[in-house]
Amino acid sequence: MTSPLNSQQRAFQAAIEGCTDIASHIVSVYSLGQPQAQRDLFQFLDEAGYYIVN
Repeated sequence: MTSPLNSQQRAFQAAIEGCTDIASHIVSVYSLGQPQAQRDLFQFLDEAGYYIVN
């Protein structure tokens, strides 16, 4: 039996993976840079005006 906490953790992990997949796609399609790490994806989006950090 899977605990509710494990299910929530997996759902959160899947959501984060979805965000990085979408970010990777946008960076690739618009040639925004060559990321060395996943965090670079969001930096490229921010610099291009697609992602605003508050």
